[in-house]
Amino acid sequence: MRFVSLMLLLLLPAAPGLSRCPGDDTRPLTAREHEFFIRVLSTIAKALPPGPMTWLKEEETPLIPPERIAANAGWHPLQVHYGITWANAQRKKLAEMDEKRTLRSLGKSEEERARAEAQKKLDQLLNEKEEADKGHDLTAAQVLDREITNLMVEIHRIKDFEQDPQQREEPQDLRDTRLQINVDVNVFSMPLARPVRPDSLATLTAPVLRELEGFDSDGRWREGAILVFLGQGWRRVEGMPAGMQMLEPVGLPSADAYALVVRVQGEIGRVRSCLHAIDWLALQRLIFM
Repeated sequence: MRFVSLMLLLLLPAAPGLSRCPGDDTRPLTAREHEFFIRVLSTIAKALPPGPMTWLKEEETPLIPPERIAANAGWHPLQVHYGITWANAQRKKLAEMDEKRTLRSLGKSEEERARAEAQKKLDQLLNEKEEADKGHDLTAAQVLDREITNLMVEIHRIKDFEQDPQQREEPQDLRDTRLQINVDVNVFSMPLARPVRPDSLATLTAPVLRELEGFDSDGRWREGAILVFLGQGWRRVEGMPAGMQMLEPVGLPSADAYALVVRVQGEIGRVRSCLHAIDWLALQRLIFM
């Protein structure tokens, strides 16, 4: 009897909206999932303030749901990502010119110092070589010849570097030219790879952390950011790396929002102004309580 029941289940047609081809690990969205993506994306976009005056929108996540999702997506809360970036093109250009001018100035002075030191050392070796030749010290003269040859190669390398603009360091990141907002829905673990400290917003009781601005391990400047964690049970976890976590809900509908992480990155004054202008009530209403 159990075998017959199993065969009947296998012969039943797939539910509408969940059909997929053999070997395909994706499927179309159900009507409820489609509505979830539309509702979440549109709510987030409306809750965020416009960009700074005269700044141009550089990137924005389209406000449309995906055509297909993972075949087993319904087993976990559906994740949604929304991002938007504004840039000040004029300021970026001016800052880039200033950064390049500064780098050229620093590079030129460094090259001049290195070349002067190498030339001073070369003059010293030439004098020693002359004395060795006068004293018929062939061994010392041969050693000095090798040192002189190596030093002249180094001097030519410095000159080639100075004349080759392709070898100069170009600025990687410029300050206060971009403002970026990212909102992640149903992400329950967020690594914190950069130094952070607790922060707060007057209108919220949610956990708030500030990523500190500064130079990264490659010597590039990175703007700071503020992260806001909406949802029940967020907690700080130490480790490598440290992070924020909350328990993923089990047994609840997948097409609902249970956690939102809002991250705003840019010059800290602009970041705070942006955070105060966000409609936090609209974002909190998205969360299934």
